[in-house]
Amino acid sequence: MNRPASSSAAAKVGAVVSGPLQASAMQGEIGVFDPEATGAMFDPVEIVPKNVKLTAADDSDSMHDRLIAGGGQDGYRKQAYYRE
Repeated sequence: MNRPASSSAAAKVGAVVSGPLQASAMQGEIGVFDPEATGAMFDPVEIVPKNVKLTAADDSDSMHDRLIAGGGQDGYRKQAYYRE
């Protein structure tokens, strides 16, 4: 979905996951365009391969590939979703 003309989001395409590689992980944002919503419509996300810790505080299970919602801002383990 293309960004609605009334949206103030920086991204131009909806349902976006993109960003630079940082510490062997991909950092990006995920979300959808909703011109009726107020505030941030995109949330940070980290896509982390197995055997990689984002920081010393990363307490998620590094034996699995994982997606960390919130980019670790609200903790790692409780925000981690693991690839089976």
